[in-house]
Amino acid sequence: RANSLAEAVRLRPDASARAVAPIALDALARLAERALATGEPTQAARYSERAAALGGGALSAPQRLVHARALLQLGRVAEALQFAEKIAANATSPPDARVRAGALLLAGRGYELNRELERARTAWREALDAATAAGLAGERAAALRRLGMADYRAGRLTEAGERFRSARQIAVAAGDRRSEAWSLQDIVWAQAGGLQNWF
Repeated sequence: RANSLAEAVRLRPDASARAVAPIALDALARLAERALATGEPTQAARYSERAAALGGGALSAPQRLVHARALLQLGRVAEALQFAEKIAANATSPPDARVRAGALLLAGRGYELNRELERARTAWREALDAATAAGLAGERAAALRRLGMADYRAGRLTEAGERFRSARQIAVAAGDRRSEAWSLQDIVWAQAGGLQNWF
């Protein structure tokens, strides 16, 4: 409201009242991230959209990625994909590797939901390459699990199992219990599928 009032009365750009905008933008971005982490994508999207409006659309790449993840969870696949593709295309420097890998993982999920399976696999392979080059254990394990699940659904159970086991090894080495749990679940699925085929 302070920012809107400053605009309405045409305060100078260096007026102290305008200093609230960056503080509010950061607060909204943190709230969006927290809402997404606690399973509230609607709230996360609202916070992200308010932050974007306040900042004139100038969100950081990690903040845009949070928004895109929220949109995908809300079933707004086309919008999420548009964000993810732009973020991945612009995140080309080494410090942006985590953002790039995250955006590619998200894009792959969007392609998968659109039944563009080859594009999904390509995005996940690129995410794996980016994560491996930058030594990002969490993103590397996530990419392996996604690629493993693609193998699993295509009936390539041996390849799927290998990817899932690799993902688990990475998670264990990194001490990431959540990633390890996801990998173990995927390993069980691959083994159960193999047993079904055997019987």
